[in-house]
Amino acid sequence: LNGKEATIVEFDQAAGRYLVEFDDGDKKKIKGVNLEPVQPALAQDPDTSAGPAGSGCPPGGTSEQAPEEEQVAVRMMPASIPMGAVTEVEVSCSMGDTIEEVLVAGRPCEVLESTTSTAIVRVGPFTSPDEVDVEVRARHLERYLRKQERGLKFYQALRFGMVGFNCKASADCRRVFRNEGIVMGTCFSSEPVARFDGGQAGSCPGWYFEVAVVERQDQRSIRSLALGYRFEDIPQVASTRDLGETAKTLPKAVMLGYDPPQLVVNGTMVKKTDSKLWRPHRDVAEGDRLGLFLTDSTPQQVAVFHNGVERLRLPVESGHGSSIPRYAVIDVCGQVSGIEFIEQAAIPAVVVESVAAPAAPAPSSSDSDKEV
Repeated sequence: LNGKEATIVEFDQAAGRYLVEFDDGDKKKIKGVNLEPVQPALAQDPDTSAGPAGSGCPPGGTSEQAPEEEQVAVRMMPASIPMGAVTEVEVSCSMGDTIEEVLVAGRPCEVLESTTSTAIVRVGPFTSPDEVDVEVRARHLERYLRKQERGLKFYQALRFGMVGFNCKASADCRRVFRNEGIVMGTCFSSEPVARFDGGQAGSCPGWYFEVAVVERQDQRSIRSLALGYRFEDIPQVASTRDLGETAKTLPKAVMLGYDPPQLVVNGTMVKKTDSKLWRPHRDVAEGDRLGLFLTDSTPQQVAVFHNGVERLRLPVESGHGSSIPRYAVIDVCGQVSGIEFIEQAAIPAVVVESVAAPAAPAPSSSDSDKEV
């Protein structure tokens, strides 16, 4: 306000303003376009002089003599946005002139308002989870830009689509609760899980989703939940009762979990797993986070992560190629009665080892067309 200096306390997402604190302790909520970073003056080459006062030109001349491209920070608020959505984002950086253009992953964004230090832009939609570069260009200075590598992150915001006969989804479809019984809780994501590149050194590309256990019942049941992927499409059924008691009979799917823990492929149990490594009936508690990683590799592997720690990994041959859509499947079974999709879950690094996969029961011609 009138050139006063203040410290940013936090960003109020609902109000779209920054809460700032002045030296006298007074606090106010202010739009980002009315704030400018306090920075030391840029060092000038002794052989150059600053451009005319108020000209908006960088030191050393006119807009036709723009300085070399320089790598400085660009702040995005929010710094992570959901895939598939068009989102308004605040871009903050110090420029020599009014911000004219903002590019995300090389794509120009619609600039809604801008100053020499801040711009509000519309970003998206993007269709893959990734961290991308952001470039900001000043008016009349095509070569005068600010660039931030991996300055904006896109994440997948999964929601539930079809849910089991005994289940009900929340209004925003992020949560599912089984209201009665201990079975008929097979639930599917409304859209396929996005494939991601490896990213981290040595990590394999693939598919990953994560859920949180939001409700666990203390009933006496030896059954427990399972996580998996359904290939190609969501089952077409007249009633969700037709999905059966559990996802163990689900064709075109890979499921891992239950009790005793087991790997089920295309509706057939192919391997009982070592319960000492991971047993959901014993190990899963309310508040825990469970993730399932399916690698896009040869051999293919599936791994369970429990609270960020890899607990079990198995080779698997699903019989479906990389281009086939993969929907998240959660069988809300037994003592686990409530789950929630986690947004912006950190994708773990998985390095594929050379382990032979058990022979997969190939879907029969009747199975591939079968409605379950």
